[in-house]
Amino acid sequence: MINCKQCGAPMGDNAITCGKCGTPTDRAPEIIRDDLLKKLERFKSLLSEASDLGSRIRPQSEFPSAPNGDFKKRTLMKYLWPYLVGGIGAASILYIVIVIVTMVSAVDSGNYRYSRYGTSSIDPSSFMGSIYGGYFLAALVGVAIIFIGIIIAKKKRNSFNTNADYMIREFNQKYQEGVRNQQMSDRLNKLIGEMAQYEYLVPTEYQDCENLGKIIDLIKSGKAYTVEEAISQLA
Repeated sequence: MINCKQCGAPMGDNAITCGKCGTPTDRAPEIIRDDLLKKLERFKSLLSEASDLGSRIRPQSEFPSAPNGDFKKRTLMKYLWPYLVGGIGAASILYIVIVIVTMVSAVDSGNYRYSRYGTSSIDPSSFMGSIYGGYFLAALVGVAIIFIGIIIAKKKRNSFNTNADYMIREFNQKYQEGVRNQQMSDRLNKLIGEMAQYEYLVPTEYQDCENLGKIIDLIKSGKAYTVEEAISQLA
């Protein structure tokens, strides 16, 4: 606590003028300079951060607005069903062909069995043996097609799902970049709002980090006491 040198009224240690008579204190120039330097350094800090953010921020439209893009994974059946249909169809057609060929072959070869009434028919033992053999062969072909289809379908599914996983990771990474980009944009807007209260201190053409640094150095060194004096030395 100090007292006014003019009227003796008590004043705070950081008072610039007496609250009673208005007389400036002996420390008024020093206090004013310290307060000015504090504001200028804060202005410079805000400008530096805003400049850095401005160079890094990208348009928000470049980023997805939500995570987890629509990259759905596929099941084995997505690729297997043509082989299932093909295997069953091929086995059925082959079996029918074998039956027809077996019947025609039996007729052509005269493989008959005669009854006591004089009628004849194809020998069932020979015929059914060929039919069972044809059934086995058709089933084997069908199973082979389906088995090959399973191998191919697994490879296609795994390849697609691996790529889908990669795309999902890339998409989510880009989304996170968008979140950080939006945070930087919000921070920049906040900085611009705070800088507005310091812009009156320095003319617009000197509102950059380089010139502000020079002005601060001149005031700190005692070569200038005001921004105007510092600018006159820079000009």
